[in-house]
Amino acid sequence: MTDQQPTLAHAARSGTAIGIAQVFSYAASFALSLAIAATFGAGRTTDAYFMATSTAELLAKILLGGAVTSVLLPYFVAYLAKGNPARAWALFSSLFSLAVVAFLVFGTTLQVFANGLVAFIAPGFSEETRLLTIVLLRLVFPAYLLSFLADLAMVPLHAQGRFGLPALSRLVVPVITLLAFLAFAGRIGISVLAIGTLIGTAVQLVLLLLALSRVGYTPTTRLWNPDLKRILFLTLPFILSILAAQGAGIVYRIFVSMEPEGSLASLKFSERI
Repeated sequence: MTDQQPTLAHAARSGTAIGIAQVFSYAASFALSLAIAATFGAGRTTDAYFMATSTAELLAKILLGGAVTSVLLPYFVAYLAKGNPARAWALFSSLFSLAVVAFLVFGTTLQVFANGLVAFIAPGFSEETRLLTIVLLRLVFPAYLLSFLADLAMVPLHAQGRFGLPALSRLVVPVITLLAFLAFAGRIGISVLAIGTLIGTAVQLVLLLLALSRVGYTPTTRLWNPDLKRILFLTLPFILSILAAQGAGIVYRIFVSMEPEGSLASLKFSERI
């Protein structure tokens, strides 16, 4: 009984932290949606913003899809259970470093080809809306890559039963974005949303990396690990299924861009209610 009590207490504390974080995160996100609607309404500006964010999310899902984190967690837990934490951390460190390098390549590629991508995925946009979408996409796409790195950084913490900080860290992005919007939307315009999201995800990642450094994580320049081959192989079915599923998302964006101005924004606002 005494052995179970600390475990139950820890589970209760973690569950409470997760629940509180989710409530406040949803509240902040909803408040942000209300602020966007009240300030910009449903028009060209919000069409560009939602096209940029939804396209960035689509690309992140196609490239990543959460598959790596889903596969890594059981491996990390298994190595800890076998009394081999060094192998678990070596795998994570190499995977994290590889992801950073890969994302630098993806991010740079997007900056170069953003114009052509937006022309393909939103052919119905006016020239002004298309140019704004390109600017916003270039700002917000790195935020989605940082968000994946944050999700990856949560894996070792979850594997060690540390759920509180990862859950609370999810509050950082919507809160910082909301504060940035309230403070600077009048001067910067809708670009402040992309900038706030980028800053928020960067802060979240830094907080998680600081937590990781206290429990065994050491950065490495070694980009390969013997266990990585199997990890990456196991992600292939996830990635293929995501590619198939996201095809509809591409078609959806092409057609909605041809609708009257404000149509995409109206759809996105309705989804958030």
